[in-house]
Amino acid sequence: MEEKPTSNISSMIESILNDVNALIRGHIELAKAEIQESVKNALQSSALFIIAILFGHFALVMLLISAGFGLVSAGLSAWAAFLILACAILILGGLALWLAIRRLKKVRGPVKTLNSISETTQSFRLD
Repeated sequence: MEEKPTSNISSMIESILNDVNALIRGHIELAKAEIQESVKNALQSSALFIIAILFGHFALVMLLISAGFGLVSAGLSAWAAFLILACAILILGGLALWLAIRRLKKVRGPVKTLNSISETTQSFRLD
């Protein structure tokens, strides 16, 4: 008994639809993975920004205390120590800010997914 041609065509169409469905699901999974990585980098850079702000705040407090001791005693011992400490805190805050900016530059959209979709659409073209 011969197989009907419509049965063959319908099974081919079903196979194509299943392949397209699997391809779309793959793109969605890739996009989710890329977005999760970007969110992680954004959260880490946010934490480093908060650290930079805290160090800046501590430096300001130390600088103000140093200025107060400087005006009261006009000597160099107590306030000089606070001033040196405040400068060290500013350096640490600057380092944290630099690290935060560096991390923030790594935050990207789903680049791999967009490239993959572009390649897929190119392969469907009949040029």
